Amino acid sequence: MTLTSIVVFLFLICIAGTFYLAKILFFQLKNSQNHLSKDDSHSNDNPQLSKYALLGKKAPYFKLQSCQGKQYDLDHLSKNNLLLIFVDTTCPYCYPHLESLYLNTKNLKINIKFVLMVINAKDAQDEKAYRQYSDYIYQLYRGHFLVLQADEHVFHRFKVRLLPTYMYINTAQIVEHVSDTSEDILSKILPLADQAT
Repeated sequence: MTLTSIVVFLFLICIAGTFYLAKILFFQLKNSQNHLSKDDSHSNDNPQLSKYALLGKKAPYFKLQSCQGKQYDLDHLSKNNLLLIFVDTTCPYCYPHLESLYLNTKNLKINIKFVLMVINAKDAQDEKAYRQYSDYIYQLYRGHFLVLQADEHVFHRFKVRLLPTYMYINTAQIVEHVSDTSEDILSKILPLADQAT
């Protein structure tokens, strides 16, 4: 290989790398514009959630399957208030948040259905990873959470950008609260609960 060939080859690699980086930056900018509303009327500690586009609006419809093979949709689930919790099977931050949520709600008499919307970002086709995660969560929390297999389309429709994301939806299917911490969402939903005797 001649010196000229090597220089041309390296030049082409630099151009390809620059194009790839530009594509990534464009995608992030596009998502940022799509997912964040310009309406500042809803406040939240996290600036990425303070402009969350679905606050005060009807939640997107979904129909998803549990690890037991049963189908659930928004219309059926919204007979109760819902707390949708968006997580990834590989998210290391999600477990402590779920543990906190479980410990603070397990003894409450509360009209809220806790639904985990699980995605496997590494490999969306890896059913085994999803089932292992679902079984683990079910055993660990004794069925406290309904675990549904979501996908990137569901996460996109709900405009999820942070993990975990908690979304409180009332029986009219309106998104009332959004947070990225269990403590914050608990401060909003616990006033709705009556302590079990």
